[in-house]
Amino acid sequence: MISLSITRDEFNRLPSESPQKSEEERVRNAMSQFLAAPLRKLKLKIFCREKEFDLVNVKAMIVGDVKSYSASSYEPSGKKATISECVWLMEKLEASTKCKWRKIIAGSGDFSFFKEYANNYGMWLGDVEMYFVDISGKVDKTR
Repeated sequence: MISLSITRDEFNRLPSESPQKSEEERVRNAMSQFLAAPLRKLKLKIFCREKEFDLVNVKAMIVGDVKSYSASSYEPSGKKATISECVWLMEKLEASTKCKWRKIIAGSGDFSFFKEYANNYGMWLGDVEMYFVDISGKVDKTR
């Protein structure tokens, strides 16, 4: 039988914040400054179901998500599907609330992936805006 117990010392050495959460917070801060609107992580109801978005300002009617992807040598279909799902959910949010939202995808990591996604799928993205936040915090609109 295999035991998967962790000692208290091992537990205390675990990072208090994951690299993904700190990257998400870095991008959220950069986008808040860029849009001149405070953004936060918040769960919103979409047809009686909750979805947590990374970039929300209810008063300004802004909704979006942070996507951080590193470069890879294979076709990242799962990454594309994740962005497409987020776009679809933001469209459903508008239908559910009967309100117009400013819809945003903010990317970090592999700039070429986000640029290629915007070029290849832009015609399907409607009014979704895409931005890229580089390591220095500079925000560039990719779509």
